[in-house]
Amino acid sequence: MSPANRKVVEVVIGLALLGYTVYEIRTGRHRGKWRSYCRDKEPVSFWMSILLQLGISFLFLIGVH
Repeated sequence: MSPANRKVVEVVIGLALLGYTVYEIRTGRHRGKWRSYCRDKEPVSFWMSILLQLGISFLFLIGVH
């Protein structure tokens, strides 16, 4: 894969993760593969998972290999 194509894929994945994170913040519910966190019932777990997702999407957007 050429460097330009790789950067495009990284930006698309980063934007998709960022968009899904914004959606989860707006709805107040994080749905994982095994567990679901609600902002009202488990705020610490909810916000930690949101911060983790934001960090991963940021890494994709800046292109860390």
